[in-house]
Amino acid sequence: MLEEKLKNLFDKYGSIIIDRMIEKMNSLDLNASGNAAKSLKYVVKPDGLNILGKDYFAQINKGRAPGNKPPMQNILRWVQKRMAVEGDKEQKRVAYAVQKTIADRGTIKRFNYGGSDLLDFIVKTEIRGKFQEEALIIVKNDLMRQARELKNEIKK
Repeated sequence: MLEEKLKNLFDKYGSIIIDRMIEKMNSLDLNASGNAAKSLKYVVKPDGLNILGKDYFAQINKGRAPGNKPPMQNILRWVQKRMAVEGDKEQKRVAYAVQKTIADRGTIKRFNYGGSDLLDFIVKTEIRGKFQEEALIIVKNDLMRQARELKNEIKK
């Protein structure tokens, strides 16, 4: 019974977290093609909740450290969607420059070449307190139920 109630709580908050992440990605203009947002999902596990998404969501969230070039195809798609660059040759030239800059500095400039910390921000500022309150109520009610059952057993 307790496990089912906690599973339902994780399910509720998984949905809330995904919705808030998509809203925040849109408001911060971090949703170039929409694919990262569309890929977000949550999985309820017996011991908690996992948030999953396309591999490049990690770069949106935590940034990409200098040193490694991101895949050219991803950068080219981003250039095509986000920048007013005409012609294949020019798009490839700009994509190469972006790729090189990311390899030299990391991502994202407006986040000091780090990540947006989107997931941590949402969990810490909007979710944790509410989730903890609800989880405590569920656990407290279950403990009280168990105590009543034990008391009834002892009386018999």
